[in-house]
Formats: sequence, structure tokens, C-alpha cells
Amino acid sequence: MAWPSRCGIAELVYSYLSGLTLVASFGNFTVYEGEFEMLVKYIVGYIATGIAFAVIDSVWLRTMYTRLYQPEIGELLMKGGFRMGPAIIFYLLYILGTMIFAVGPALLTGKWQTALIWGALMGFFCYMTYDLTNYATLKVWSTKVTILDIIWGTFLTGSASLAGFWITQALLGKNV
Repeated sequence: MAWPSRCGIAELVYSYLSGLTLVASFGNFTVYEGEFEMLVKYIVGYIATGIAFAVIDSVWLRTMYTRLYQPEIGELLMKGGFRMGPAIIFYLLYILGTMIFAVGPALLTGKWQTALIWGALMGFFCYMTYDLTNYATLKVWSTKVTILDIIWGTFLTGSASLAGFWITQALLGKNV
């Protein structure tokens, strides 16, 4: 492998760790082979995972809001809905985490099992942290909500990660 003449140690290390071939380095601007395709893959994966997560979660929330959350923790809920800003921020950042820990690695390996397992594990640990903290600190947080919400977060994140992976692979092909 021939290295460009103006290549720093950081570029060499990144190239080695990422498996990308360094094509050119001009001052602070470095180009790797396959970098644009990888960026497109991650953008498509992020959007696909986000849509899948939002669709699946909206079904749960519409179904379980009156059946589970209102009866169990109703006095904690806002009258008339929720704050849209924090909800959007949560979705954007949670999907980014899902890309980093589940969908991205699955796209690199080409294995759907990676998306499903690591997505489910991320969902379990994130929802478990939230629910057990609430259960430990809030008077009206119930055991029922804690258990069902952890199960839901595990299923939701695993399913959305898998869907994001499959949609990305279907749209861009397996070797992109």
C-alpha cells in the first residue's frame, strides 16, 4: 500500500483501524477510499432506523398510554400531552446511539444479528437505567411500568436496529 507523501500519524492510525485505504492527504484534508459510500450508508441507516423506531414506538405509546401509563403513573404525566422539543432531542440522540452501538457495526460486518443483539442490549440497558432510577426515586413509579417498559425498550431498540439495517441493505446493497 503506497502512502501519500504528506501523511500524518493520525491518518495512518485511522486508516489502519477503520480498514479504509488512505488515498490523499492535503494539510488538514484527508480522503479515504470508500469514505463517501460509508457516509451515505450511515445517513441512510440513521434515517431508516429513526423512522422504524418512531413508527414502532408510536404504536406502543398510542396503545399503552391509557392502558398502562395513565393508570399506573398518571399523576406524573403532563396534562394534554408531552413536550415536543425534549421528545425530538431524545429521538435524534437515541437513534445516534443506536447507530454507533448496533446498526453501524452491523453495516460494517454485514450481519443482521449484530444489529438485533446489540440494539436489544442497548435498549435493555438504557430503558433499565431510566426505569430502575425512577422506581428507586419516585413514589408513584410502579413495578408493572418498570418491568413492561424495560421489556418494551429491549424489543423496540432491537427491532428498530434490525429494520434500519435491513432497509439500508435493501436500498444500497450489501456491498456498499
